[in-house]
Amino acid sequence: MKGRLKTLARPAAVTALIWAVLLPLVTSGNIRMDSERMFHTPQIAMDQYVREGRSALVWLLRLFGLTEWNPVRSGILFLLFLSLACWMLWAALRRFRAWKDTWYPELFLLLYGLSPIWAYHGYFTLQIAAIGFGILLATGTACADARFMGREKTRPALLAAWNAAAAAVLCFTLLIYQSLIVCYAAALLTLIFCRRVQREPLRRGQLCLIVLRAAAAVAGYLLISQALRGDAGSGNLAVQIHWGKDNFTWCLYRMMLEAGATVLMYTSRYFSLYTLGLVLMIVLWVRRRKAGEEKNTPLLLCGVALAAAPFAMTVLLGNVTVPRSQFALQMAGAFFPVCFMAVSGGRQKALKIVCIAAAVIQVVLTARLIYTDNKRNETDTRAAAVITEELKDKDKPLVFVGVLRMEDTLLTERSDVFGRTFFEWNWHGDDPTAATHPAIRLLTAYDGGNYRPFDSGAQAAEGAAVAADMPAYPADGFIREEEGFIVIKLSE
Repeated sequence: MKGRLKTLARPAAVTALIWAVLLPLVTSGNIRMDSERMFHTPQIAMDQYVREGRSALVWLLRLFGLTEWNPVRSGILFLLFLSLACWMLWAALRRFRAWKDTWYPELFLLLYGLSPIWAYHGYFTLQIAAIGFGILLATGTACADARFMGREKTRPALLAAWNAAAAAVLCFTLLIYQSLIVCYAAALLTLIFCRRVQREPLRRGQLCLIVLRAAAAVAGYLLISQALRGDAGSGNLAVQIHWGKDNFTWCLYRMMLEAGATVLMYTSRYFSLYTLGLVLMIVLWVRRRKAGEEKNTPLLLCGVALAAAPFAMTVLLGNVTVPRSQFALQMAGAFFPVCFMAVSGGRQKALKIVCIAAAVIQVVLTARLIYTDNKRNETDTRAAAVITEELKDKDKPLVFVGVLRMEDTLLTERSDVFGRTFFEWNWHGDDPTAATHPAIRLLTAYDGGNYRPFDSGAQAAEGAAVAADMPAYPADGFIREEEGFIVIKLSE
């Protein structure tokens, strides 16, 4: 009993560290894009999720009592579900001979759970409890599949029941968030690779059933989401696919751009030991080949599939994807180097130091993203406080001209959703009033007021002309009331 508690203390310590790093982000009350609607207009957000084919997400938000703004409950539930998923992987890895009675499962847990990519998920405070539950479902299904594949004999009735249940679970996870299918695939490929690298047999018939079952789950998701979308036009995943819409060469270029950024670890969203791990897995396969293992093609294929998993959504869309759709890079980046150490034997002191150093860097990168989000929120709320005070007792359409950015420092980072204020979310130089709609979303979230954007393109052009001789925020006179609208000048 004492030995078992000592064994459990190690993953518990890693889990506590994960919570310590992510808790300030996931429980923050910062006003963020996409979550801001929950402050005063939750039904708008719920309807949008259904139109996006995410009806299970809405169902879970209602189940968890998160149809109103509650960042603490949402964040804690996310960390709880993520932790349970991590422990499932930890327990599954400990079953293999090379991982048992070592620190390798905890080292994997450390690298996986501290990946900066989880911060990109944590940014969307409203959704993360349901996303965490989806991660738990996908991981649990993959772990169970790995167990079934390793069994020599399984009753046909039990196997049939499990495949039916697993197909339903996968369909449900897709209705939470479509990219969770990648989470399932990455976890399953990780456990299959462990079995192959230890020369454990696999039931190929069950592997074929898994592929067919995944296809059935995707088909079920498409049917359900299509039936519930109503007249929505932009929420479906198919709309995000660029193949056939953009030039083929341009799609290919963006895929190569994503692959290059991943290998070179460009910005925090790409940081992991993926590149090093890929090299180590090639070395491992070559060693096995030289040792006379002629029939290790399944190991190679599984390794290639896991290495390609981080680019699954990129290939599907023909475009650079958002970080929150990434559920495989953190898995592959943590697994490959640790698996190499587990299989190779010996002390592997240098590689252990590299892994620990990578974990420390991941913590620093996540802390930097949290600091960036806090500074961005300060910029947004400070401006919102001044603007809403000036707009009291006024009921006219608003025209925002220019852009208001967060002040950049060495401690801040601009990457995807991090670092962009509401006042620059849609802004571009060709349209000086492009910040109007996201700015109004911020003001509405800030005090619940009934703010309206400009009525027409002509009104926007007139507002931009009026702003030409106005001072910019925060100088006196940056807000001017005209006959039919109010002009707010953010920058020169």
